Amino acid sequence: MTYAVELRNIAKFYGSHAANENVSLAVETGHIHGIIGENGAGKSTAVKILFGLEKPDQGEIFIFGEKVHWNSSDEAMNKGLGMVHQHFMLCENESALENFLLMREERNFFGMIDRKKELQKAEMLAKKFGFEIPWNEKVKNLSVGVQQRLEILKALSRNSKILILDEPTAVLTPQEINELFAQLRELKKQGLTILIITHKLKEVLSLCDDITVFQKGKITGEFKSDKTNIKELAEKMVGREISFEKRPLHKKNFSNANKIELSNLEIQNQKNKSTLKLKNFNVASGEIVGLAGVEGNGQDLFIHFLNRPENWSAVQGLAKIFGQNWLEKNIREIQNFPISFFPEDRLKWGAVSDFDLTKNFVLGYENKNVFQKKSFLNIPLMDWNLVRQKTLDSIKTDHIDAQSPESPFSSLSGGNQQKLVVARELFHNPQLIIASQPTRGVDVGAIELIHEKLIHLQECGASILLISSEMDELIKLSDRIYVISKNEIVDHLLRNEFDASRIGAAMGGAR
Repeated sequence: MTYAVELRNIAKFYGSHAANENVSLAVETGHIHGIIGENGAGKSTAVKILFGLEKPDQGEIFIFGEKVHWNSSDEAMNKGLGMVHQHFMLCENESALENFLLMREERNFFGMIDRKKELQKAEMLAKKFGFEIPWNEKVKNLSVGVQQRLEILKALSRNSKILILDEPTAVLTPQEINELFAQLRELKKQGLTILIITHKLKEVLSLCDDITVFQKGKITGEFKSDKTNIKELAEKMVGREISFEKRPLHKKNFSNANKIELSNLEIQNQKNKSTLKLKNFNVASGEIVGLAGVEGNGQDLFIHFLNRPENWSAVQGLAKIFGQNWLEKNIREIQNFPISFFPEDRLKWGAVSDFDLTKNFVLGYENKNVFQKKSFLNIPLMDWNLVRQKTLDSIKTDHIDAQSPESPFSSLSGGNQQKLVVARELFHNPQLIIASQPTRGVDVGAIELIHEKLIHLQECGASILLISSEMDELIKLSDRIYVISKNEIVDHLLRNEFDASRIGAAMGGAR
């Protein structure tokens, strides 16, 4: 049999660390092949080697039976490979259309790209997949969700024979996921070979023909999807049983007063004039409230309002946080509110890639007394030995795969980066947590750990606003769910009313 992709005895070392060791993988032509594993298990390294982004220290690569040696990803693309990366490969200061055109090579008689013709092609492709892309908007102004859709469209535009998708459904509604999967199945019928890296075990089982499991740089399991199940895959990935249900709560005694209270609120961003409408919205103590929606439908505006109220003006209505008027000028500078934020884009808003883990662990909390010591002049100074110890404690307790607290943040896998950001934000026992996509790009074991942390804080009386595009996460954790679409709340469900179809329809704009 001639395989579309074959890796033979691939190894990749970073110093003494084996990112891949004796990896042999065969992907049948015309199959959809899932690749799963914990964060740092080596799956991304293997795919980067396949796509020419990394060179193996040993081993061989075969594409449709032909042995290849990549010097760059361009060579891989010229052989028919396309890839959508977990961290986007976009030029932020260019428009969505300019980024799309980077993948186009067709030029007219004068050697110029026909922008009008290419825009029509881009719009037709976006319409085909049900994506709404503001083609003339700069990428830096687009939400994470729109950016990912743009990346998917770029990869699909080259008529690739082998398509690699890294977490492709992270920001899609259930309906959009179904539409994408239907298209991928159609592409499979036409002979396209598809590799998907994902942490969503339900999806890998429903979509893929074959599944390969990575653990600690090696392949530890290969399955036919119709002969395995979520429980078996999860245990194979992490080496222990995983719970997919919210455990019974053991709440302590506390007041159930609202930490967030919004009423008939219509607010406008002073900088870009974006308007957000929230008629009735509240989050009480000891409650996890979910906010469901396709990204780019107002969640980012809501987060910015909660984080920087001074950039907004009220048209009408009431906004109270911890009982205080949140629209009062510089309110968060008047009082030190115990609020923590998980940003949706950890690399852009949650960390500094070039800083080591210790500096990132204290980022944003430099003035906290817990990290300070007094000099002989009674001047507060940063206690870096203490910060290092707290970082090391978190590396151990949160199972962050890092060589030391001095390792650069950029050296961690995406999931391990997320675990460090979450550990930092929850270290200070906040009373209000704005958790935006808290488990994006994180494996099932780490998801369980992050979920347990949030549930524990709920039991202690903290209020949690969970903003997520993960339907399973929202339904598992939330006590209530609001659905947002086109910058306003369109539905509100109590736990006994949770229904994935209803939520998904509302996310898509149906009322």
